[in-house]
Order: sequence, then structure tokens, then C-alpha cells
Amino acid sequence: MATKRRLNLLKRKLERLRQDSLTLVASANKIVYAGVQKIADRELKALNDYYRAAVKAIRDADRRGSYKGLAQKQLDLLQRTVNEVIAHAREALQIVAETRAELAALVDQHRAGAKAGRAKLKKATAPARRAIKRVKTAAGRAARKARPRTQAAATPADDASAAQG
Repeated sequence: MATKRRLNLLKRKLERLRQDSLTLVASANKIVYAGVQKIADRELKALNDYYRAAVKAIRDADRRGSYKGLAQKQLDLLQRTVNEVIAHAREALQIVAETRAELAALVDQHRAGAKAGRAKLKKATAPARRAIKRVKTAAGRAARKARPRTQAAATPADDASAAQG
């Protein structure tokens, strides 16, 4: 009865460990998804801003009727766009760094819990491991006792004395 209770306890602990691992993966997926979503939203907004700025610059330059002014506006717009692209790339890297930090914290938290869980699991399985060791030792002893002992080979001197006697 005690053995069954121990096995059930072990089974519950393994199931809890599996659930914790699944929870970790689900949490990690949520963090990564949120980070990717932030980057996608930011890039979409930036693309929309670039488009509106380009259309506005072309309309403003077209109203003046000067090709030189239009070319200058496009160069200015290109320079601002490059600067904004660099700024947005920095923001995207910052989002990636924050997401990585969240994942690292989650993994560290899980490691600490898993380490404690492994210690508890080892403690819970210790009686079963000792019982298995005792059974193996007893089985080995029984096997050694059951083996017939071999008779020492008869020497020629023994054969000669047996023939005379």
C-alpha cells in the first residue's frame, strides 16, 4: 500500500513538472508574440508616416511649379526618411532586447523552480531507488547461492590412490 502511495506521489510530481514546462513554453510564446507584434505595429506606423510625408512633400513642391524645388524636397525627405529608418531600427532593437530580457527572466524563474522540483523529485524517489537496490542485491545473493559448486578436478594422484585402496 505504501509503495502504491509513493508511486502515485511520484506520478503527480512528474505530471506537475510536465505542466510547469508547458506553462513555461506558453509564457515564452506569449512574450515573443508580444515583441513581434510591437515591432510590426511600429514598422507599419513608420511606413505610413513615410508615405504621408512623401506625398505631402511632392504636393507642396508641385504647387510651386519648380523642379529644382521638387528635387530639393525629395532629397530632404530622403534624408529625413533615412534618419527615421535608423531611429526605428534602434527602437526595434530595443524591443528585441526587452523581449529577450523578459524571456531570460522567465527561464531563470523556471530554472529555480525546476531545481527545487528536481530536489523534491529526487527525495520522493529515494525510497524506491533504495528498494530497487535491495531487491537487486538480494537477487544477486540468491543467484550465487543457487549455483552448484563445481567439484575440483580429480588429480592423477587421487585416481591412483583410489585404485589401490
